[in-house]
Amino acid sequence: MIWSKAFLAVFWFLLGWTSVSQSRPLIADLSQTQISITTSFKGTHLLLFGAVSEPGDIIVVVRGPDVPTVVRKKKRVGGVWVNGPGVNFENAPGFYRISSSKPLPKIAKPEILIENSIGYRSFEMLHQGEYRTALIRLKELSGLYATKSGGVKITDNQLFRAELNFPSSVPTGPYRVEVHLFRQGVLVDTYSKQFRVRKVGLEEAVFRFAHTHSAIYGIMAIILAVIAGWAAGACFRRT
Repeated sequence: MIWSKAFLAVFWFLLGWTSVSQSRPLIADLSQTQISITTSFKGTHLLLFGAVSEPGDIIVVVRGPDVPTVVRKKKRVGGVWVNGPGVNFENAPGFYRISSSKPLPKIAKPEILIENSIGYRSFEMLHQGEYRTALIRLKELSGLYATKSGGVKITDNQLFRAELNFPSSVPTGPYRVEVHLFRQGVLVDTYSKQFRVRKVGLEEAVFRFAHTHSAIYGIMAIILAVIAGWAAGACFRRT
């Protein structure tokens, strides 16, 4: 179903491409503008596709909403590793992925990439150093941050596509995808579009209830935990 919708989107896109190719050096679109998270959600992907009027290099940047994150440093106390001092990152993106037609250093200079908010070095974080490095490493391990060279496939020096993957832990909220066209290290054009990741069905109902009735939700969670513990204990006693 997803790929049939994507095919139709590409078909209509190509029909309109010839009429606008002379007005802009770059046009692009997404196969859909919403990702719905249900109780059975295990991750998904969107198809980004587009075309350029003349050959060039493509960089696709997907950024999700900022999610407050605490990074703590482990320390050894009495032979046991415990959480030590922590740093709170308020403005770190909850999701950040880059796909490109070539390795970034072969497309543009580092200062040009930073100027156009491309890459980890462009993050406007209050904290730097080892905590910042640790945050990026943890996000990469969870599949929320990634840089994929060769993730953008270009055909006949005109048409391009990229598969944008989202793990099951993807945060909800507004997202923005930006497609940058570079030629000989110079930014020629940028396409930008927003989409949303949201909970639907039972997942959304539980999420809303937990936020609007947090006290009741907390009590119910404790009761369910006690019941589950009692049931597990009873089963073990029988065996």
